Amino acid sequence: MLDFDSLKQIGKQMSERTDQNHSFAEKAFVEALDLLIHFNHYPDKSTLRQAAEKLLESLTLKPVQAEVYICLAYVFYTLNNKNKASEYLKMASTCDSQLPQIQQIKQLIRDNEQKNKALKSEEKTSQVKFV
Repeated sequence: MLDFDSLKQIGKQMSERTDQNHSFAEKAFVEALDLLIHFNHYPDKSTLRQAAEKLLESLTLKPVQAEVYICLAYVFYTLNNKNKASEYLKMASTCDSQLPQIQQIKQLIRDNEQKNKALKSEEKTSQVKFV
């Protein structure tokens, strides 16, 4: 006969481990947010890299976190990697499509693309004038 009491105990231990992992995930996420706030005041890639590492640590402990994916999208947007930023936004949308920050970062990416196109157009126009 199957020992259901042992299975119940295993289930309880797994639940406790999950709770502990979620607690560590939340701590890593809060540390990442602090680093991103610091980065916004004092931009340097080292701080951004540390924030990304904390965000990835948080995802390792608790994989389904829309807010973490949004922050990673912001990190890659900041590094001008729109493909990776878009990839993380899709993951965030899969977790919770209603978060307004998803649309905010999508808009930042679109605005940045338009600005880059305008700059390239201006460069071509100025090159034509000097030829």
